[in-house]
Amino acid sequence: MLLAQANHQLWVDPKFKDPFFARLDQYQIAQPGQHPLQASQGNVHLSTSVFGRCLSEAGCDTIRLKAYGQKIPIDGGFVRQEPAEVDHPWAIHIEWDIGCSYGSEYIWLFAGTDGRQHGMEHYPMLVPGSGNYGSVNIKTTHRNRHFKIKVYPRLVHVIKSFNSRLQASVPKTLQGIRNQAAGALRMIHNLASKEDQAVGGFRIEVTVKAKSLRDAQRLVDDTGFPESLLLVEGR
Repeated sequence: MLLAQANHQLWVDPKFKDPFFARLDQYQIAQPGQHPLQASQGNVHLSTSVFGRCLSEAGCDTIRLKAYGQKIPIDGGFVRQEPAEVDHPWAIHIEWDIGCSYGSEYIWLFAGTDGRQHGMEHYPMLVPGSGNYGSVNIKTTHRNRHFKIKVYPRLVHVIKSFNSRLQASVPKTLQGIRNQAAGALRMIHNLASKEDQAVGGFRIEVTVKAKSLRDAQRLVDDTGFPESLLLVEGR
């Protein structure tokens, strides 16, 4: 059983590209990418020791790790130390998503009470029966600080847990259409097998820039956004 596979990206300053490949050429054949932000033209498989040595010899001492979709509880001992490098000169650009989930036996869909306004985006779901309700993205300011807020049904994560590529590329053949239709039917069957409490409810996430997780949590708590957004009209 393959239990898991780590999916994350490692980014470095583009100035290390040429010296990195100059060092790598001593151990392995690789062709640098033509685009400034493209590392290599083909796939290159490196051992961690070779990768680290080439970066070190190229003068790179900072790596930025990007990982998407991971959610870590703030409480319960999961975060034992500050995850950010607060002394880094770019620490002010770190973005944090502070969110909370609300369970329910009903599927909550959202829309702004005053319709579409500047700074608010709607993403309808379960149309046409939903009446164009779905997820809401809001850009706003509070005490001269910018925030981005997402309110969406937990059903989104339930669907992804069964099939994260349900909406793949547009099919070009009849067989492709059949395969997508079969995948959609399997999804409906899977969702029908879950209890109402497992697919219902919604989640609120507030995105803010801060040097540390502690500062980000304090800023979000001070706004009261999670509580006030419960007044957003839902159905």
